[in-house]
Amino acid sequence: MQKGRWLAGHLAAALKRPYVHVLFGARQTGKSTLLRSLLGDAALWLDLSDPEQRSTYLARPGRFVEECRALPRRRGPHFVVVDEVQAVPAIFDGVQHLSRSRSSGPSAPPARTRATCAPFWTTTPG
Repeated sequence: MQKGRWLAGHLAAALKRPYVHVLFGARQTGKSTLLRSLLGDAALWLDLSDPEQRSTYLARPGRFVEECRALPRRRGPHFVVVDEVQAVPAIFDGVQHLSRSRSSGPSAPPARTRATCAPFWTTTPG
């Protein structure tokens, strides 16, 4: 439990920075539980260990980008969690696309009104 509290403090600090974060770890070590305690109010939470969600995003990985773009505009970031992201690798393409369009490009809304996504991934190394 001591390590969990130590890690929670470091993750909470890291989440204040506008980056894509990836949490790797062995199975059944509490990655998802830790993220739920820190990001219980995430704007979008995908659990790709659920066969129905996984098949939806395997069939249409672009749906991830659509859902992120549909989040309401606000000043701060929207936290998006994709649990077991390795099950649908094409979602990483969506993250790259969102990251690029967020920082530049003609389709990016003005910075002060831009809806942002700060994805956080959990994955088990294969």
